[in-house]
Amino acid sequence: INAQALLKHILTESDKLVLSYFSLSLAAQGGYAIAANYGSLVARLVLQPIEESLRLFFSGILAPPPPSSSSQSPAAFLQGTNAAELLQVWVWCLPVLSLNGGLEAFVAVTAETGDLARQSFFMFTFSILYLSSALVFYSYFELGDASLIYANIVNLLARISFCLFF
Repeated sequence: INAQALLKHILTESDKLVLSYFSLSLAAQGGYAIAANYGSLVARLVLQPIEESLRLFFSGILAPPPPSSSSQSPAAFLQGTNAAELLQVWVWCLPVLSLNGGLEAFVAVTAETGDLARQSFFMFTFSILYLSSALVFYSYFELGDASLIYANIVNLLARISFCLFF
């Protein structure tokens, strides 16, 4: 599944790679992004529900019957996981995520080419910060899987700081 996810990601992002390689102007890249995003709305709003319905239909007809051990309810399954704990941490991440999204949208619209190059450098630095934070939260604070969410908050706060000082 990981190879499939990687391939799907490459296929999904390949248009952006091609645009970057052929060095189209930022205006052309922006125009493409708008067209691609609005065009994909049709796929997400109309075609995705059809795809999901077909997936359910075919899985009901063609899938082998589940083993008897998987007869527990979804609620019983979730009780054996840390999903509730992680969702509680996500509550803290969402406002930071939304603030970051708004500020990065502002930077993307107002930045010049040199600013975007500087932002790319900082994004690489912030990735290292994310990995370091995750390791610290896992190793020293022993926060378990919530470490990734807390590390993401640290990463987002750094990105917000960049945008504020932009």
